[in-house]
Amino acid sequence: MNIIPTVSSSGKRPVWRAAGLFLLLMSMTCRVFADDPRVTATLDPAEITLGETSQLNITVEGGGGGVGNISMPQIDGLTFSGGGHSVSSNFQIINGQMSGGTSHIFSYLITPVKTGSYTISTIEVPVGGKKYRASPVTLRVVKSSAGQIAPPSQPAAPPATGGASADEAETAPVQLGFVRIVLPRRELFVGQTVPVEVKAYFSRQTQWRYAPPSFSSDALGMGKLSKPSSETEETVQGVSYAVLSWRLTVTALKPGEFNLAAELPAACKVRNKNRHPFFDDDFFSSFMGGTVEKRVNLRGHSGNVKVLALPSEGKPADFSGAVGRFSIETSASPLKVNAGDPITLKITVKGEGSFDRMTNLSLENAAGWRVYSPSGKFEPADDIGFSGKKTFEQVVIPQRPDIRQIPPIKFNFFDSDIQRYATLASKPIDIEVSGSIPAPAPVSSAPTTQPMPAASGASAAANPTADLVPNKVEPGRPQRLQPYLYRPGFWALQFLPLLLLGAAWGVARRREKIAGNPALARSLAASRAVRAHLGHLNHALQKQDSLAFFNAARRVIQERLAEQWGVQATAITMSEVQSQFPPNSPLADRIRQIFDMADSVAYSGQNFTATTLNDWQGTVLDVLQQLERGRD
Repeated sequence: MNIIPTVSSSGKRPVWRAAGLFLLLMSMTCRVFADDPRVTATLDPAEITLGETSQLNITVEGGGGGVGNISMPQIDGLTFSGGGHSVSSNFQIINGQMSGGTSHIFSYLITPVKTGSYTISTIEVPVGGKKYRASPVTLRVVKSSAGQIAPPSQPAAPPATGGASADEAETAPVQLGFVRIVLPRRELFVGQTVPVEVKAYFSRQTQWRYAPPSFSSDALGMGKLSKPSSETEETVQGVSYAVLSWRLTVTALKPGEFNLAAELPAACKVRNKNRHPFFDDDFFSSFMGGTVEKRVNLRGHSGNVKVLALPSEGKPADFSGAVGRFSIETSASPLKVNAGDPITLKITVKGEGSFDRMTNLSLENAAGWRVYSPSGKFEPADDIGFSGKKTFEQVVIPQRPDIRQIPPIKFNFFDSDIQRYATLASKPIDIEVSGSIPAPAPVSSAPTTQPMPAASGASAAANPTADLVPNKVEPGRPQRLQPYLYRPGFWALQFLPLLLLGAAWGVARRREKIAGNPALARSLAASRAVRAHLGHLNHALQKQDSLAFFNAARRVIQERLAEQWGVQATAITMSEVQSQFPPNSPLADRIRQIFDMADSVAYSGQNFTATTLNDWQGTVLDVLQQLERGRD
């Protein structure tokens, strides 16, 4: 977890209290305990839901030596971040003698990526050249009952505590922090992708540790989150804030009015309300343990975003769903070939918008050409993939020497600026084709063997048996005249009923085993459901039914995830997927693309070619394989 340093706000305070206490301490005899250090570990809280964070505090008391670097253990399912260090002191003055000790507290934030019970027992802390092991702690991570964040209303002014609890509000008299979501527009079309900026404001009057924000929405698909920007400073309502920002893309999935919510988990140091006002100076705050660390969730939302359905008027028949601003260009190599030789055709689309909804552009149904399926590759021009270029390469073969050009390639999309459909066409490419394709040799239907010439009359008279079949002189296979009782096959038939009885017993035992093992029953049911929906997907592919295809694709993923997470398949939404997978997971991003396409096709009615559906089928099967490997 990253750290934002504190900026002092008490530079105008007099320092006489600090000087006075310093002289008082110097005039006393200080006795500090130098026994072996006591190392303890605590969790706050010890039980969290998936998507939340827990704070691990490692406290080193006594010892008298310096504390070295602490290495966190590698635990599957948990990530550790942070490493903030604070010092607290506890002194007693009796008869002019001062005794006590200093405690070092190291704080880490733990973020789980899956549910379960985790025991942290291998934390070694170097103190004074020796290593001491912290007491073991157990963190329990349970499944969240809600799949998404409940976004609070975002006022024009920042909230007093940035979504903190009532206790945090009481201990934080200043505005701690808040989140703002900046959208370029509040009216989108289905399939439109826009860049979004998320700005987190952290009060300069305290020290912060934070994790990347997470997002939720009913009908807005989120893309890859960028790295945080360099820290800047802004003043809001007289309060100075350190500001960090992230960028991502948001894609509208269905018409209606929706909201994008963001939540950023953080921890900050606030003033201890139980401390005497005499110790309010920053000198005493760092020396006497005047601050405590509080966990807060900074929240914000975009406000209502209106999503409009794409117009049906002027919609091209081969519209694939791409929305944005684009340009197209083509190139080919080589330009001089013989008829029947391959040419590599390269089609490049540049611009801004929803590149993931762009089907494979290719040369199709052109007379005199043999064409093959193209391959596509996207190269982003920014860190979130909003702008860039997508290149399609296709092998095409001219079949006749009279071909002089590669025909123009057309691309249909919805222009989000002028709010109507647009068609781009590339320029034709001049080529030179020579020679001809040799015609295949004709296949003769006549028999390859010549008939035997008829025997002459003299030879026939000399050999009257020439037309007769010769006598068979080799003996045939001897037959054994053996009773059935002595034949092996007879006894094998006698054991057949026993084999059938054993098979029936095995089936009955398997059913009992399934009935007594709910997990196995769910696994078998999920496998049957996955096979059934894969059959529906293949049938829809043959019929080129895009709606049925993507519905089956989404249901296949839901069935497999439902088996692994122990929930109903219909309850798995994109919010649930984002909460179960780690941030910026490539697998979660591919699942999001499949879910988004299912929603987009359902609401826009767009249709895809067989080539595009074949590509998506490969994506679905690849995701299933990755989920299977993760289950194993």
